[in-house]
Amino acid sequence: MPAEKSLIAIADEHDTIVGTHVRGEPLPAGRYPMIAAVFLLNSKGCLILQKIAAHKKWGGLWTYSAAGHVDAGETYRIAAQRELQEEMGIQTSIEQEIAAFPVIREGRQIAFHHVFIAHSDAPITPDAGEVAQVREISLDALKKELQQNPEMFFDAFATAAKIYLGA
Repeated sequence: MPAEKSLIAIADEHDTIVGTHVRGEPLPAGRYPMIAAVFLLNSKGCLILQKIAAHKKWGGLWTYSAAGHVDAGETYRIAAQRELQEEMGIQTSIEQEIAAFPVIREGRQIAFHHVFIAHSDAPITPDAGEVAQVREISLDALKKELQQNPEMFFDAFATAAKIYLGA
């Protein structure tokens, strides 16, 4: 018996939940996946980045501490909490939302991203199936890297980082 496909929440052009959709299936026009993401900061004020596993879409790029689709029945905040636990093994409070924006590629909208802050110094246990590498970076160093080497970063993460950093 084939594995059951999971359902994700989808939004309209106003970022309003309009229903669910089978993960991985083509979306109807005017419907967008909802992505929750987390910037995990430690007590040194450094941001924890993950490098996306090579076999994944956008593999090899540096990105959010954790991110993923909002599953059916979840809010962005709940999905952010779940993704942080699944991808990094961190259970901590999700704090304020720092960015919410549509992701535009090649002149068309493809998703909505909502980004939250969390703080923790707990040991990180990344999911090897999702995460190739983890590193911490100061916010000043991140700002510099985003300017000097933008190709190293997932584009939506770069957008969120620039919003957060005021860059």
